[in-house]
Amino acid sequence: MEGLLSKTEKATFFIPGDPVAKGRPKTRIMGKHAQIYTPTKTRKWEDYVRYFALEAFLKSGIKTWEDCPVRMNITFFMSRPKSHTKKQKLCPYCFRKPDRDNLEKSISDAIEGLFFKNDGQICDGMITKYYAEEPQEPGVYVELAKIETDE
Repeated sequence: MEGLLSKTEKATFFIPGDPVAKGRPKTRIMGKHAQIYTPTKTRKWEDYVRYFALEAFLKSGIKTWEDCPVRMNITFFMSRPKSHTKKQKLCPYCFRKPDRDNLEKSISDAIEGLFFKNDGQICDGMITKYYAEEPQEPGVYVELAKIETDE
C-alpha cells in the first residue's frame, strides 16, 4: 500500500492557533422564511485555514485533484488546560472535546476546491489530537497526498 504514494503529489502545511471544530448549522427566521447559516466562529476559522492552505497550494504548483482518491493526515495540537493535574499532564493525547470528526470537517471544508475538488475524495488518512507541549504551539499540521491508482 505504501508503494502507491511513492511517486505521487504531496503537500503539507501548518495552521497556527487553537483549532476550532465545525459548528452545527444555525437557523434563524427572517420574515416568513428560515435561513440556515454557519456559525461565525466556524466561518472565521475556515477562512483562516483557507488562507494557509491557499498559500501552500500556490507554492506547491499542484493542480486541483479532480477525480482521484486523496489521503489526508491531520495532527491537531490543542492548548492544554491550566487546570490539568500532574497526572493529566503525563498523557500527550487530547481525549476531550472538541470531537475529532468535527475538527477534521472544519479542515476538509476549508480546503475543498484547492488540493481536491470535493472532500468526498478523501478516503484515507489519520487524525490525531495531542496537547501542545513547549515549544510546540497550538495549531494544525496537514498532510495531503493524491493516491495513484492503476486506472
